[in-house]
Amino acid sequence: MAKIQMKRLPALLVAIDEALAALPAASPFTAGWPARVEALDKLFDRLATTEGATLRSNSGGVVMFILAGVASSATSGREGALRNWRRAARAKLDNRENEDA
Repeated sequence: MAKIQMKRLPALLVAIDEALAALPAASPFTAGWPARVEALDKLFDRLATTEGATLRSNSGGVVMFILAGVASSATSGREGALRNWRRAARAKLDNRENEDA
C-alpha cells in the first residue's frame, strides 16, 4: 500500500465534505436520483484525474476507494466507500495528532 500523504488529508477532507454536502438530496426511489448519481460520477472522475484516486468494485459488491494512501471499502456502494474514506482519513489525522502530543 502507498504511504499515507498526511499533509494532503486536511484539504482533501474539506473538498470531499463540500462535495458531499452539495450532492442533490435524493434516494434511489425519487426523481432526483439520476442527478445524484451523475454528481457522484463527476466527483469520482475529478478525484481520479486531479488527485490520483482509485475506485474499484469486485463481484461480491464491495467497493474499494483509495486516495492519498488511505484505503476504504463498503458494501453500500461508492458513496459509502467515500464516507468510510472520510472516517479513515480523520482517524489517521487524529492518531497523528495524538502521537505528536
